[in-house]
Amino acid sequence: MSKYSIVLPVHNGGEYIKECISSILAQNYADFNLLVLENASTDGTFEWLKTIKDNRLIIIPSSKFLSMRENWLRIKEVSKNEFFTLVGYDDLLDVNYLNVMDKLIKDHPDASLYQAHFRYIDSLGNFNRSCHPMTEIQYSHEILAYQFKFTLDSMGTGFMMRELDFNRVGGHPPYPNLMFADNELLFKLANISYKVTSLEECFSYREHDSISVMTNNHDFQEAFFEYLAFIKKQALFSENTRMVVNRYSHEYLKVICKGLIYKELLTSKKTKKRSVKKIIDNFQKISNELTPDITTDLKNDLIIKVYLFLDKIYFSRVILNSLLVIKSKIKIMILRSN
Repeated sequence: MSKYSIVLPVHNGGEYIKECISSILAQNYADFNLLVLENASTDGTFEWLKTIKDNRLIIIPSSKFLSMRENWLRIKEVSKNEFFTLVGYDDLLDVNYLNVMDKLIKDHPDASLYQAHFRYIDSLGNFNRSCHPMTEIQYSHEILAYQFKFTLDSMGTGFMMRELDFNRVGGHPPYPNLMFADNELLFKLANISYKVTSLEECFSYREHDSISVMTNNHDFQEAFFEYLAFIKKQALFSENTRMVVNRYSHEYLKVICKGLIYKELLTSKKTKKRSVKKIIDNFQKISNELTPDITTDLKNDLIIKVYLFLDKIYFSRVILNSLLVIKSKIKIMILRSN
């Protein structure tokens, strides 16, 4: 039995999945299997997968189309080897990825989560930037602190974990669109022992419009507040987690709140159900619940005050929408001129 499994969920992988699987099957460490959770693709992905003659590839098709969340929740159901990692169908592994993970596991057998540094690429595969640097050893509260300070690059691809630990913590929690599901999962896994990270860059994460951008404000808030409720529970049992929450959560909430308000103001219509004031009230409530002994008034923030003022003016939304369209057109013109 192989030591490693690579799990790849996909629906309509197009040309990206061909690059991805090519990078996986080219690993220098050859003793692994590749489990593809094929999700009723209609672009020929399934048919192409069946043409691959490699006994390491195992296709696990779905009889009907599943939501992204439903397909990723299948990960817990499939039989995997002792250690496994998840890969997005448009991401790429360097040929030494499994070698790096194997050395990391041998050097740190007591760790419960393994990672490596990585790079961001664009839709064409061009280099965008390297991920933020990470220390070799990180505990769950430290991971949370980096997240709250926006200095943590945490993507679903590239983490190596034990199947037993993954099952022990319940796999991916069923958040809307799986938003913040990775955050909770990684916290739980690191909380078993600790996360260890290789200094080597050994995979590429492809940047597109994020799920958070494409998800409506209501679903985003639902997932976000569910995640914060989880963190609140962890802070009850861990002094270190509680200190991180008290120290960094207020600014973190402000930034997320401002982003959602800006997105809301870009809508052309104002409704009672989706108002700027309602967003602020929701964030104020969760802030008070997270740190009951430390009060902060979000409405005292200057930018939020400006957003509240703009929210009272109906045409501000139309103007902001128009400016966004103009900005997009200028960006396209610049790209074409180059």
